Amino acid sequence: MTVDHTPSRVEVLDPVDRWLHLAAIVGFLGVLASGPLLQSPRLAAQLGVGKPALVAAHGACGGVLAALWSFHLVRVCLAWLEGRNPTGLLPRPSDAGDLMRTLARGAAAAALGRFSYRERLPYLFFLLALPALALGGWAVSHPAGTVGLLGGSGLLLAADLHRALGLLCVPALVWHLYFAQVQPGVLYWNPAWLTGRAPWAQVQAVRPAWAASLVREFQPAEDGEAEGLSVEALLAAGNAAGRRGAFEEAAGCFRQAVELYPGYGQGWFNLGVVLARSGDGAGARRALEEFLRQDPFGPMATKAQQLLAKLEES
Repeated sequence: MTVDHTPSRVEVLDPVDRWLHLAAIVGFLGVLASGPLLQSPRLAAQLGVGKPALVAAHGACGGVLAALWSFHLVRVCLAWLEGRNPTGLLPRPSDAGDLMRTLARGAAAAALGRFSYRERLPYLFFLLALPALALGGWAVSHPAGTVGLLGGSGLLLAADLHRALGLLCVPALVWHLYFAQVQPGVLYWNPAWLTGRAPWAQVQAVRPAWAASLVREFQPAEDGEAEGLSVEALLAAGNAAGRRGAFEEAAGCFRQAVELYPGYGQGWFNLGVVLARSGDGAGARRALEEFLRQDPFGPMATKAQQLLAKLEES
């Protein structure tokens, strides 16, 4: 039996994240379109848009963004409670150096992983700016209450901060959309924000470091390692799903493989890898410990021990 181990598409956003992402883009565009018109009533009148409609649209878009921010935070907290470590989008010290090197050598200089400063910096900005924007918007829309709490100068300061953050959202959103959609000489249209998946060739071109890590971690099993065609097919399917970035699907395949053949060390090792990649640290530790119990001196034992050490540090 010949199995094609080359994935055709890679999962970039799961269904929930894809809809959150799309709704956030629509909400931001609505806020950024209605906000300046509220500050320019003459222009709004020339466009035939009444102030009540603008206020309602601006508030509705702001409410959508606040709800999305809250839902995202709940998802992150639940991931922590489930033993996962969802820190892939949080900025890292190396991001500053990567940004400086890119500015010095050109926008397409770095060999990027799944997430880099291009995603982490705007993510942090939006994560911190949205609550401040929501509070500023509430203060501006409830002037009497704000004056009672903060005084007249406090109301003016809240309005200024709200406008300033709104203006800063424009370059942050342009930054994010630009690097998500186009990259000089590499990428001119990226359908992943609509479909959740990207072509494998595109991932190799745009995110070579991530593509290399997927290929490295999900190599097909050597001939004769698996017991029976069903286990071999499950392992091949799990490897293919892992290279696509569909780690939950891969984990399901590897779980079935070790259920059919509990003594299959490669299955336990691969299961530990995909669980670690998905953020399930507790599950990854159990799988890797079972692999080491079965094969403590094998060629993959050192890598399993290194991965366990990283999980303990996180």
